[in-house]
Amino acid sequence: MRIAANAALFPNHLVTNDEIYARIRANTLDLSFSGLTAAIARVERYLNELGARHRHWLSGVEKPIDLIVQAYEIALERAEMKPAAIDSLIYCAVDRPLLEPANAALLAAELGLSRVRAFDVGHACNGWFTALQIAGDRADSHNEVSLILSAEFPMTTGGVAYPRNFDLSEPKQEKWKLATFVLGEAASATIVAPGGEPLRYQQRNDNLGYQASYVRLPMAERFLAQKGASFVAPELTFYS
Repeated sequence: MRIAANAALFPNHLVTNDEIYARIRANTLDLSFSGLTAAIARVERYLNELGARHRHWLSGVEKPIDLIVQAYEIALERAEMKPAAIDSLIYCAVDRPLLEPANAALLAAELGLSRVRAFDVGHACNGWFTALQIAGDRADSHNEVSLILSAEFPMTTGGVAYPRNFDLSEPKQEKWKLATFVLGEAASATIVAPGGEPLRYQQRNDNLGYQASYVRLPMAERFLAQKGASFVAPELTFYS
């Protein structure tokens, strides 16, 4: 397999740490002034220790599909390919418009790829690499060209992260909300083609990791076997 092209696009709005603190102040309504000051100081220490300085979010006029289309067109140009060369479209992002059918099918239709095989890979932050493994296997064994699309836009108002995770009124929730403050947004397109060497990789599997970071759907407890077991975060909320 070979990576024939890759393109990544970031939204225009550059969000500094100061904007993060301002949004926390605007959304945390049930803390005293001293309590809010202390909470923001903890967030500031967290971001400084991580080295986080800024992140990109969508501006008011941008939409995810705009960046997805641009990334796709740039990748095609870099790979010197036509759309007809693509055999499969794999969508591997956490952010998605549909539960059913595959989000890849929706995007294939949007891109005019009506005849490609389209399917999703749901593997959280490992999604792109898992999709690369699948695309590489298809390239090596079936001589196929795959388009991998990823689009992460978690900071939309009313979404899984904003504004709920910017409310630090409850101290017990603060720790699992911290990861929200480093999230950025982007879209990427990768074209994997036959040729080159087979992909070599090592991985360690630990499926208990789902408890460390998740966004749960309504009535998710139906799938927990242990009596009284439950999730910490509310439904459709980013927990990490």
